Amino acid sequence: FLLTTVPHYLELHPSPIDNGFRPCEKELVELFPGFEVIKSETWVDEHYREPYKSDGTKKPEVTGFFGKRSS
Repeated sequence: FLLTTVPHYLELHPSPIDNGFRPCEKELVELFPGFEVIKSETWVDEHYREPYKSDGTKKPEVTGFFGKRSS
């Protein structure tokens, strides 16, 4: 199984190193061709940057997918 998350609409930040890579769900899944998607989505992570709390107007910040190795 594989669980991966990456920034999506999250602003660029200097630390830790940020290379600006902001894939959509499809692009993220394509990075792991040997895996079958169980679930993928893009969401606002209200605990990603404390004390940030979503007011419902933020763009989705995180993209992720959960998959299993194809047989």
